Formats: sequence, C-alpha cells, structure tokens
Amino acid sequence: MALRAGLFGRPTRPKPPGLVLGGVTFAFGALVLSQAMAASRRLNGSPAGVGDPDGEYVLAAFAELSGVVALLVGAVILIDQGVAVRRSRKTVVPHP
Repeated sequence: MALRAGLFGRPTRPKPPGLVLGGVTFAFGALVLSQAMAASRRLNGSPAGVGDPDGEYVLAAFAELSGVVALLVGAVILIDQGVAVRRSRKTVVPHP
C-alpha cells in the first residue's frame, strides 16, 4: 500500500469531454461553409448555374447558413470546454 501511495499519491484530474466534439463540429462547419461558398460563386459566375439559378442560390444560402451555425456551435463547445479545463485546474483535490 505504501508503494502505491508513493507512486500514485496524486490523484489525476478527469479530463472534461467535448474537446474532440467541439473540434470536429468546428471543422465540419468550416468544410460545409467553404463548399457552400464555392457553390455560390459557381452559381453567380458565368455561365449561370445548371438549372433554376434562383432556387439553387437559395439552397446554397441555406448551406452557408448551416455552415456558419455549425462553426458557432463548435466554437461555443470549445470555449465551454476550455473554461471547464481551467476551472478543473484550479480545483484542489483532497488526498485520501
């Protein structure tokens, strides 16, 4: 028991989940936004679109909006997890 207390006497802090989720959400939002912006540039370019340019442009605008929302959600998750990590570092864990 003394050996274990010497080697593992300091309890480790649990890592708050969500950093990977926030990073993946942020990256997915960036990917969706970049692809939607490329589609918008294609629709506004010459020659104009493939089918109905107005309907295609509305769908591209919705895709841009969803990319921005995913970016914001990912950023909020990352900020929240960063604050949680900072708070967990300030917490004093009593030794048994």
